[in-house]
Amino acid sequence: VRSLCREMVAGSKGLRGDAKAGDGDGLRFAGYSAWRGTVRKDELSEATRCALAEEFPLLGNCLYFIHGPPDGSDGGGETGSARSSAVLYDIGGGLANWLIYENVPAPLAKPGRSTSTASASDIAALRASASSLWGAAFGGVVSATETPFRTDVYDIATPLQRLARGRVALIGDAAHPITPHLARGSNLAIRDAFVLASSAAAAAGGGGVAEWLERFSA
Repeated sequence: VRSLCREMVAGSKGLRGDAKAGDGDGLRFAGYSAWRGTVRKDELSEATRCALAEEFPLLGNCLYFIHGPPDGSDGGGETGSARSSAVLYDIGGGLANWLIYENVPAPLAKPGRSTSTASASDIAALRASASSLWGAAFGGVVSATETPFRTDVYDIATPLQRLARGRVALIGDAAHPITPHLARGSNLAIRDAFVLASSAAAAAGGGGVAEWLERFSA
């Protein structure tokens, strides 16, 4: 339990933060999990770096969304209806970050957590199939990642009707946890901050904090 004495508190931390949406954790498992990893690009093999430059020439300037083969396929057949997908992007400092989304029937992490350590056998299987499923470039990045891990994906079960109460406001993932695609979480957080600042500016010279937070929530 934390005691705070402030004129206003805005909670923005994500799914498992101290300030978050809903009663309890308020979250709903979205039906899939993500393999995740980060790798230094200068530690990749020359063949992988060349493949990256050819297949993802704008890696330092954009995020790549990659469609994988249907579930149950070896990369060349249509043996399943659902498709896995991946994301690859540069995070600066010579690092590349990646995720592979896979449908799973239930969360993989322990209750109350979103991330989990993958078993050695699961990591070995991921690396063994990476190039055949994803090609030499992205597959090489996955295979070279030292410690990939898993993150279960959640959203909020029931959207909140109010984002503020008294002098406390929720913004970003704390207000509306959402699946991590199309930068929706970042866009919503930016929008929340803009509306919060606009509400404060509109109330300048009159009205208290609770009043302009009520305007923000509306």
